[in-house]
Amino acid sequence: MKIVFRNLIPADLVADYLAGAVFLGAALATVVGVLVEVPLMLTLVKIANNTRHWFGKKE
Repeated sequence: MKIVFRNLIPADLVADYLAGAVFLGAALATVVGVLVEVPLMLTLVKIANNTRHWFGKKE
């Protein structure tokens, strides 16, 4: 079986590459976003809980 590249227009190759890169970028952003947001949020909650005594109690 021969693969013939002359039927493919270079623009098609570029479009396929960019479409793949967009989906890969979206998947990467989804994973990295969770891996960054959750520890950051937990750290901020810990800081807020540890500095609670700096503020007076509500009356």
